[in-house]
Amino acid sequence: MTRNGLAVGMVTSGDVVEKVVLKGEDSGRVPRSIMSFLLVTISSTGTVKQALQLMRLNRIKRVPMTDSSTGIIGVMTQRSLADAVNKSVLERTLERARSTFRMRYKPVLGNLGILLQFSAVLLVVPALVGTALGEAGSITGVYLKWRGSRLPGFS
Repeated sequence: MTRNGLAVGMVTSGDVVEKVVLKGEDSGRVPRSIMSFLLVTISSTGTVKQALQLMRLNRIKRVPMTDSSTGIIGVMTQRSLADAVNKSVLERTLERARSTFRMRYKPVLGNLGILLQFSAVLLVVPALVGTALGEAGSITGVYLKWRGSRLPGFS
């Protein structure tokens, strides 16, 4: 709620339930007297840690965020802060896992690729030499393996 353009208090769902609904009054006509006064706010430049401290010290679940030029620009809730902290922790953990993978396993996989290329060359050379010398019987297995890997049902 505002008075002369300045925020003076807040009406929460807890205020409505506790001060209107539980007393059996009409919730369509909420009196100003149920409003929580002494509005605690945080600047738009405030941190998550500061917001959590304000909530804990004042025993509140929501903190309006204010900007000096426009007034209240939003409301930070315990849930939104918890989600932000969880997301931050998850992103840091994933980044550590990615960097560990890059540092430890990328060189191993690179070396494995070089090794596989070298072994393929070692297969090609005997196949070509055997073909050039007319040793079709001894080199046929290599050729069949190459052809068979491209045909369905061969392995």
